[in-house]
Amino acid sequence: SPVIDGSRVYTMGAEGKLHAFELASGKVVWKRDLRADYKVPQDFFGTASTPLVEGRLLIVNVGAPGGPCVVAFDTASGKEVWRAGNMWGPSYASPVPAVVHGQRRVFVFAGGESDPPIGGLMSINPANGKADFSFPWRSRSYESVNASCPVVFDNKVFISASYRTGGALLQINPDFSHKVLWTTQEFGLHFNTPIYRDGYLYGFDGRNEPDASLACVDVATGKVLWREVPEWSETIGGRQ
Repeated sequence: SPVIDGSRVYTMGAEGKLHAFELASGKVVWKRDLRADYKVPQDFFGTASTPLVEGRLLIVNVGAPGGPCVVAFDTASGKEVWRAGNMWGPSYASPVPAVVHGQRRVFVFAGGESDPPIGGLMSINPANGKADFSFPWRSRSYESVNASCPVVFDNKVFISASYRTGGALLQINPDFSHKVLWTTQEFGLHFNTPIYRDGYLYGFDGRNEPDASLACVDVATGKVLWREVPEWSETIGGRQ
Protein backbone atom coordinates (compact mmCIF):
# COMPACT_ATOMS: atom_id res chain seq x y z
CA SER A 1 0.00 0.00 0.00
CA PRO A 2 1.19 3.57 -0.67
CA VAL A 3 2.17 5.51 2.45
CA ILE A 4 1.43 9.25 2.57
CA ASP A 5 3.48 11.46 4.89
CA GLY A 6 2.89 15.19 4.49
CA SER A 7 3.92 16.22 0.99
CA ARG A 8 5.49 12.85 0.15
CA VAL A 9 4.12 9.45 -0.83
CA TYR A 10 6.21 6.27 -0.58
CA THR A 11 5.58 3.08 -2.53
CA MET A 12 7.13 -0.39 -2.59
CA GLY A 13 6.56 -2.34 -5.79
CA ALA A 14 6.28 -6.11 -6.25
CA GLU A 15 9.83 -6.14 -7.66
CA GLY A 16 11.29 -4.47 -4.56
CA LYS A 17 11.57 -0.97 -6.03
CA LEU A 18 11.13 1.69 -3.36
CA HIS A 19 10.07 5.18 -4.49
CA ALA A 20 9.51 8.54 -2.82
CA PHE A 21 7.26 10.90 -4.81
CA GLU A 22 6.04 14.44 -4.41
CA LEU A 23 2.38 13.96 -3.60
CA ALA A 24 1.22 17.03 -5.50
CA SER A 25 3.10 16.45 -8.75
CA GLY A 26 4.14 12.78 -8.83
CA LYS A 27 7.78 13.80 -9.30
CA VAL A 28 10.31 11.20 -8.13
CA VAL A 29 12.30 12.53 -5.17
CA TRP A 30 14.43 9.42 -4.76
CA LYS A 31 14.28 5.69 -5.50
CA ARG A 32 16.00 2.48 -4.42
CA ASP A 33 16.11 -0.94 -6.04
CA LEU A 34 16.22 -3.06 -2.90
CA ARG A 35 16.46 -6.36 -4.75
CA ALA A 36 19.62 -5.16 -6.48
CA ASP A 37 21.08 -3.12 -3.60
CA TYR A 38 20.68 -5.89 -1.00
CA LYS A 39 20.81 -8.98 -3.26
CA VAL A 40 17.32 -10.10 -2.25
CA PRO A 41 16.14 -13.09 -4.33
CA GLN A 42 12.65 -13.41 -5.83
CA ASP A 43 10.22 -14.60 -3.14
CA PHE A 44 7.08 -16.69 -3.70
CA PHE A 45 4.88 -13.70 -4.57
CA GLY A 46 7.37 -10.86 -4.95
CA THR A 47 7.61 -7.97 -2.47
CA ALA A 48 4.39 -7.14 -0.65
CA SER A 49 5.19 -5.60 2.75
CA THR A 50 4.13 -1.98 3.27
CA PRO A 51 6.90 0.44 4.44
CA LEU A 52 6.42 2.28 7.72
CA VAL A 53 7.07 6.00 8.22
CA GLU A 54 8.50 6.53 11.70
CA GLY A 55 9.56 10.15 12.19
CA ARG A 56 12.30 10.86 9.65
CA LEU A 57 12.70 7.16 8.89
CA LEU A 58 11.12 4.84 6.35
CA ILE A 59 11.35 1.33 7.83
CA VAL A 60 11.28 -1.67 5.48
CA ASN A 61 11.47 -5.45 5.99
CA VAL A 62 14.14 -5.92 3.31
CA GLY A 63 15.08 -9.50 4.23
CA ALA A 64 18.50 -9.76 2.59
CA PRO A 65 20.26 -13.15 2.83
CA GLY A 66 22.58 -12.96 5.84
CA GLY A 67 21.13 -9.55 6.72
CA PRO A 68 19.93 -6.98 7.02
CA CYS A 69 16.43 -8.16 7.81
CA VAL A 70 15.11 -4.65 8.49
CA VAL A 71 16.45 -1.35 7.13
CA ALA A 72 15.59 2.24 8.04
CA PHE A 73 16.01 4.77 5.24
CA ASP A 74 16.15 8.54 5.54
CA THR A 75 12.81 9.83 4.24
CA ALA A 76 14.47 12.90 2.69
CA SER A 77 17.27 11.18 0.79
CA GLY A 78 16.66 7.42 0.72
CA LYS A 79 20.03 6.76 2.35
CA GLU A 80 20.35 3.90 4.84
CA VAL A 81 20.31 5.05 8.48
CA TRP A 82 20.40 1.73 10.33
CA ARG A 83 19.96 -2.00 9.79
CA ALA A 84 18.76 -4.79 12.09
CA GLY A 85 18.73 -8.59 12.03
CA ASN A 86 20.60 -11.10 9.92
CA MET A 87 18.47 -14.25 9.94
CA TRP A 88 15.09 -13.84 8.25
CA GLY A 89 13.83 -12.95 4.81
CA PRO A 90 11.03 -10.53 3.87
CA SER A 91 7.51 -11.50 4.90
CA TYR A 92 4.17 -10.24 3.60
CA ALA A 93 3.32 -8.62 6.92
CA SER A 94 4.06 -4.93 7.48
CA PRO A 95 6.09 -3.29 10.28
CA VAL A 96 3.86 -2.12 13.14
CA PRO A 97 4.67 0.82 15.48
CA ALA A 98 3.63 0.83 19.14
CA VAL A 99 4.39 2.37 22.52
CA VAL A 100 5.41 -0.32 25.03
CA HIS A 101 6.25 0.52 28.64
CA GLY A 102 6.28 4.17 27.57
CA GLN A 103 8.86 3.63 24.83
CA ARG A 104 8.46 3.63 21.06
CA ARG A 105 9.04 0.32 19.30
CA VAL A 106 8.56 -1.21 15.85
CA PHE A 107 7.49 -4.84 15.51
CA VAL A 108 8.42 -6.77 12.37
CA PHE A 109 7.04 -10.25 11.65
CA ALA A 110 9.63 -11.46 9.13
CA GLY A 111 10.12 -14.67 7.19
CA GLY A 112 10.22 -15.13 3.44
CA GLU A 113 11.11 -17.99 1.12
CA SER A 114 13.95 -20.00 2.65
CA ASP A 115 15.03 -23.61 3.00
CA PRO A 116 14.66 -24.55 5.81
CA PRO A 117 11.73 -22.15 6.35
CA ILE A 118 12.58 -19.67 9.10
CA GLY A 119 11.10 -16.42 10.36
CA GLY A 120 9.61 -14.73 13.39
CA LEU A 121 9.00 -11.55 15.34
CA MET A 122 11.53 -8.78 15.99
CA SER A 123 11.09 -5.93 18.48
CA ILE A 124 13.22 -2.96 17.34
CA ASN A 125 14.03 0.41 18.88
CA PRO A 126 13.48 2.81 15.94
CA ALA A 127 15.82 5.40 17.47
CA ASN A 128 18.90 3.27 16.81
CA GLY A 129 17.85 0.00 15.16
CA LYS A 130 18.70 -2.11 18.19
CA ALA A 131 16.68 -5.32 18.43
CA ASP A 132 15.29 -6.09 21.89
CA PHE A 133 14.54 -9.71 21.01
CA SER A 134 13.80 -12.10 18.17
CA PHE A 135 11.12 -14.78 18.58
CA PRO A 136 11.07 -17.59 15.98
CA TRP A 137 7.56 -18.36 14.66
CA ARG A 138 7.09 -19.92 11.24
CA SER A 139 5.54 -22.96 9.60
CA ARG A 140 7.80 -25.94 9.05
CA SER A 141 6.44 -26.21 5.50
CA TYR A 142 8.73 -24.80 2.81
CA GLU A 143 5.86 -23.32 0.78
CA SER A 144 4.55 -21.08 3.56
CA VAL A 145 4.52 -17.41 4.49
CA ASN A 146 4.25 -15.06 7.45
CA ALA A 147 1.66 -12.50 6.37
CA SER A 148 -0.51 -11.48 9.34
CA CYS A 149 0.69 -8.23 10.97
CA PRO A 150 1.57 -8.22 14.69
CA VAL A 151 -1.11 -6.87 17.04
CA VAL A 152 0.22 -4.93 20.04
CA PHE A 153 -1.84 -4.11 23.14
CA ASP A 154 -1.33 -3.81 26.92
CA ASN A 155 2.46 -4.43 26.64
CA LYS A 156 1.74 -7.67 24.77
CA VAL A 157 2.04 -8.70 21.13
CA PHE A 158 0.13 -11.37 19.22
CA ILE A 159 1.45 -13.05 16.08
CA SER A 160 -0.07 -15.77 13.94
CA ALA A 161 0.44 -17.77 10.76
CA SER A 162 -1.34 -20.45 8.78
CA TYR A 163 0.12 -23.73 7.44
CA ARG A 164 -0.39 -25.58 10.76
CA THR A 165 1.46 -22.86 12.69
CA GLY A 166 -1.13 -21.14 14.91
CA GLY A 167 -0.83 -18.11 17.14
CA ALA A 168 1.34 -16.94 20.04
CA LEU A 169 0.85 -14.20 22.63
CA LEU A 170 4.01 -12.68 24.10
CA GLN A 171 4.31 -10.47 27.15
CA ILE A 172 6.95 -7.76 26.87
CA ASN A 173 8.69 -7.11 30.17
CA PRO A 174 9.87 -3.65 31.33
CA ASP A 175 13.46 -4.57 30.36
CA PHE A 176 12.12 -5.54 26.89
CA SER A 177 12.76 -9.20 27.32
CA HIS A 178 9.76 -11.38 26.48
CA LYS A 179 7.70 -14.22 27.91
CA VAL A 180 5.38 -16.58 26.04
CA LEU A 181 1.94 -16.39 27.67
CA TRP A 182 0.32 -19.00 25.44
CA THR A 183 0.33 -20.58 22.01
CA THR A 184 -2.58 -22.14 20.14
CA GLN A 185 -3.13 -24.28 17.05
CA GLU A 186 -6.78 -23.16 16.96
CA PHE A 187 -6.16 -19.61 15.69
CA GLY A 188 -3.83 -19.61 12.70
CA LEU A 189 -4.34 -16.56 10.48
CA HIS A 190 -3.15 -16.51 6.89
CA PHE A 191 -3.21 -13.00 5.37
CA ASN A 192 -5.71 -11.22 7.59
CA THR A 193 -4.67 -9.36 10.75
CA PRO A 194 -6.84 -9.90 13.83
CA ILE A 195 -8.64 -7.17 15.73
CA TYR A 196 -8.17 -6.77 19.49
CA ARG A 197 -11.00 -5.35 21.59
CA ASP A 198 -11.84 -5.56 25.32
CA GLY A 199 -9.84 -8.70 26.06
CA TYR A 200 -10.66 -10.61 22.87
CA LEU A 201 -9.06 -11.23 19.48
CA TYR A 202 -11.22 -11.60 16.37
CA GLY A 203 -9.95 -12.97 13.08
CA PHE A 204 -10.31 -15.56 10.32
CA ASP A 205 -8.63 -18.80 11.36
CA GLY A 206 -7.60 -21.02 8.45
CA ARG A 207 -5.75 -20.68 5.20
CA ASN A 208 -8.60 -20.31 2.69
CA GLU A 209 -12.02 -21.62 1.83
CA PRO A 210 -13.48 -24.06 2.66
CA ASP A 211 -11.53 -24.38 5.93
CA ALA A 212 -11.49 -20.72 7.10
CA SER A 213 -13.84 -19.48 9.83
CA LEU A 214 -14.31 -16.32 11.89
CA ALA A 215 -13.26 -16.98 15.49
CA CYS A 216 -13.05 -15.17 18.82
CA VAL A 217 -10.16 -15.88 21.22
CA ASP A 218 -10.01 -15.06 24.92
CA VAL A 219 -6.70 -13.22 25.38
CA ALA A 220 -6.42 -14.34 29.00
CA THR A 221 -6.39 -18.06 28.13
CA GLY A 222 -5.84 -18.42 24.38
CA LYS A 223 -9.07 -20.43 24.12
CA VAL A 224 -11.45 -20.08 21.19
CA LEU A 225 -14.80 -18.93 22.63
CA TRP A 226 -16.82 -19.19 19.45
CA ARG A 227 -16.41 -19.88 15.76
CA GLU A 228 -18.66 -18.75 12.92
CA VAL A 229 -18.59 -21.30 10.11
CA PRO A 230 -19.51 -19.80 6.69
CA GLU A 231 -22.58 -21.23 5.01
CA TRP A 232 -20.65 -22.34 1.95
CA SER A 233 -18.41 -24.61 4.07
CA GLU A 234 -21.48 -26.59 5.08
CA THR A 235 -22.33 -27.46 1.49
CA ILE A 236 -21.02 -30.60 -0.14
CA GLY A 237 -17.49 -29.90 -1.27
CA GLY A 238 -17.62 -26.26 -0.20
CA ARG A 239 -17.15 -23.51 -2.80
CA GLN A 240 -14.02 -24.23 -4.82
